[in-house]
Amino acid sequence: MTEQQKKTISVLGMWIVAFVGSTYGLVFTIIGRLADWGPGSGMEGPLWKVLLVGIVSIVVAVYVGELIVRKLTTKILRKNLAALPTASWMALVIFTACIVAFVVGWEVGFLMSKLTGIVTELGWAEILLKVPVLPFMWGLPFCLLISFIFGLFVLFLLKVKKD
Repeated sequence: MTEQQKKTISVLGMWIVAFVGSTYGLVFTIIGRLADWGPGSGMEGPLWKVLLVGIVSIVVAVYVGELIVRKLTTKILRKNLAALPTASWMALVIFTACIVAFVVGWEVGFLMSKLTGIVTELGWAEILLKVPVLPFMWGLPFCLLISFIFGLFVLFLLKVKKD
């Protein structure tokens, strides 16, 4: 495995996780508020508070997801395994990082919404207990699909370069 392949795998993995982690802050909060749709439609208050919630949610989710990918990818790629085990491990890493980033993005978004006062109808117990379960269930099929496609990409990247 060349250094270029390792760099391509790790950078693409971090971009994928950044995209998945930023969905709550970008899509549901900011676009939802502007389009009066989804969780963003129930937020009351000025637009700057909604933007603050969305941006903090994006930053924290992307940081946590990329941290997981960066740490685990370097350990896996350092071993120089064959193409199939590397692709399998990388798919598992991306799945784990996507789920964690997705759930963290939702949780931080709801916590910030409660702290800034733009969501008033939810209690702390609901935010701390129910909110992590819902994005986990909703993100499971999406993250499985993304990690499977990424695993296939890694497999083909390593197989094609080897031939």
